[in-house]
Amino acid sequence: MTQQQPKQIAKLLAPLDTRSGRTANFDMIRLALAFFVLVSHAYLLSLPPRQFKKSDPLLWLTHGQMDLGGFAVNLFFVISGFLIANSWVRRPEIGNFLRSRFLRIYPGFAVATLFGLLVVGPLGTDSVHAYLLTLGPKNLVWMVFLASPAIPGPPVVFEHQRFSNFLNGSLWTLRYEFWCYVILVAAAGVGILRDKRVTIIAWSLTFVGYLALNHWHIHPLAGREIRLIGAPNVYPRFLSYFFAGVCVYQLRNRLLRCSLGTCVSLGILVVSCLTGRGFEPWLAICGTWLLFTAAYAQPWKINSWLKGMDLSYGLYLYAYPVEQLIIRFVPGIGPIAVILASLPVSFVLAILSWKFVEEPCLRLKRSKIESGVSNVESNVT
Repeated sequence: MTQQQPKQIAKLLAPLDTRSGRTANFDMIRLALAFFVLVSHAYLLSLPPRQFKKSDPLLWLTHGQMDLGGFAVNLFFVISGFLIANSWVRRPEIGNFLRSRFLRIYPGFAVATLFGLLVVGPLGTDSVHAYLLTLGPKNLVWMVFLASPAIPGPPVVFEHQRFSNFLNGSLWTLRYEFWCYVILVAAAGVGILRDKRVTIIAWSLTFVGYLALNHWHIHPLAGREIRLIGAPNVYPRFLSYFFAGVCVYQLRNRLLRCSLGTCVSLGILVVSCLTGRGFEPWLAICGTWLLFTAAYAQPWKINSWLKGMDLSYGLYLYAYPVEQLIIRFVPGIGPIAVILASLPVSFVLAILSWKFVEEPCLRLKRSKIESGVSNVESNVT
């Protein structure tokens, strides 16, 4: 090996940790994205619609193109596509794959939903009796299918707030993320993931369709929801960002980390903000580049603060209902105050979710994988 080869290798995206499937910076990036969702919801929930459009940090910066919560969710899907593609390639077995995804998403979702139904609901209503009358099998059935339960009928929860009868407005994206996992398995089954070029072509077609639908405002199924599937009109968006992450995984040994690419990507996004055009399409490309540049940079010292905890999911799950309750009990509170008041409470709930729900399920997932590997090895011998 020549002296130049190690330098060339260093420019490539760093190799994945075969045990965790991610770099050390991913946890902190996802935690930052969850915080962005909290910030955006603080403006969304505490301000009237017109004032929200002028006050959300990213809506203001991009001249109304995208709010901070949407930005964070989009990049969540990019990261998810990358990590889930790694998980599938390492163990391409449908049963184990779906079981692992279930154990990562569903227990935390189920506990957060029960927290909403049993704690947030009674605290957020003027009449506990009226609220209890709305509870029934339907809410539990929706929970089974990763759908955020909405209280049917006239407002009985958060009656005097902007979004009444919604116990947790953050949960709606989880169903679509799980369906992205299923679509990834289907894509692998028909051979799309076998060839990098085919993967990129498939993503390009999805992305062009997404842009066309948004440019011409073609939404034939807008406002409609199909049972179990959800709203069809949101899939082009989520699939575009999810498979952007899959493409990065496919090209991980060819993409070079360079300052020029980072500067160009950042420059394009800045120009799209200043001109008020093109931020959304460029985010899927330039935002993805910047995201993985940060993920594969030198490990950040702040990562040691997490001590191995992945708090992003818990923060995402619990921040919304906490903010709603704060706005209910402190009428007229502003978004900055909502952020400051809700952040410590949400962090405590995120830590509890990690310690008592998510981490135990992850240990169960790993034990099932290890037992599966040992069974395979015993059969081989």
